[in-house]
Amino acid sequence: MRAGQESVPGWKELQQLPDEWELYKRLVEGVPEGIAVKDVLVGNHWSIVEAESGCGMAMNVSGGRGVYGLYPSALHMELRDLAAQCVSWNFLEASVGVAALNAWYSTPENAASVGMKIEEKGTNDGFELYRRL
Repeated sequence: MRAGQESVPGWKELQQLPDEWELYKRLVEGVPEGIAVKDVLVGNHWSIVEAESGCGMAMNVSGGRGVYGLYPSALHMELRDLAAQCVSWNFLEASVGVAALNAWYSTPENAASVGMKIEEKGTNDGFELYRRL
């Protein structure tokens, strides 16, 4: 924690949010404890989080409030705590949090574990309509 700034909230703080945040709580809860963050890259348009579980990315959203406070602490956080930043009112921090969620849910096994249906290749092709034109 830097002088004059609050500490970066994590999973424990996220659990204390009211019921309106339930979707985010459930997504972060699905990320197991103990997964290390290997690298975080914040570019002009995209953020990328590399973790022991995989890699995730999210489009950066600017605005919100406060100063970006995840550097350099993000590299020393567990993936679950970094994912908890998805509720930050600093939208760049929230973008990094969504990239951290995607670093966990980007594999078919992890996505299926929370009920996401994985279609067979070619059965749910969003471009098929255009191919027939």
